[in-house]
Amino acid sequence: QHEETCAESVEQQVEELRSVLDAQHRKRADHIVDLAEKQKSQFNSQIDELVQQQTALLCAEHKERLLLLRRASQHRRLAAKRAATAQLLEHHHRRWHEEHVREQSRSHSSQREAHAEHQRCQDELLEEQAARACQAAEAQRQCALKMQALRAEQARMAEVVAAQRAALVQLTALSSQ
Repeated sequence: QHEETCAESVEQQVEELRSVLDAQHRKRADHIVDLAEKQKSQFNSQIDELVQQQTALLCAEHKERLLLLRRASQHRRLAAKRAATAQLLEHHHRRWHEEHVREQSRSHSSQREAHAEHQRCQDELLEEQAARACQAAEAQRQCALKMQALRAEQARMAEVVAAQRAALVQLTALSSQ
């Protein structure tokens, strides 16, 4: 009977230890799952932030390209205006020449007017071109600064994501042991 009591006592102790080990196992497994979920959530947040940054970078590039397109369009308009001014000057010159044949005094006045108009148009074009060049240079400088800041932040986020991936790999290795 003593043997039976000892055997029952041993079995009861084994059962209690098994229960303790099972509880510890469940607790550790739950902890690993909770930790993995937390890491996943952080990783997803960082991915979302990285996507937002890349979207902002893409928007900045798009705005810069639109600015370049706008500048090219302005240059074309200026060229067209210059061509129109040149045609206008040519027209005035021809008219002046025809009138010169008819009346020399009248032609001098017309020539002075045409020259003044040409000078005024040229002055306006030069002022407009200088102002647009200043605006374009400032906008390009601002875009470059923003792009530099975004690239630095993107590099920083890539390092954070790499560190978290390494931590997740370690966590996976620990959980498989």
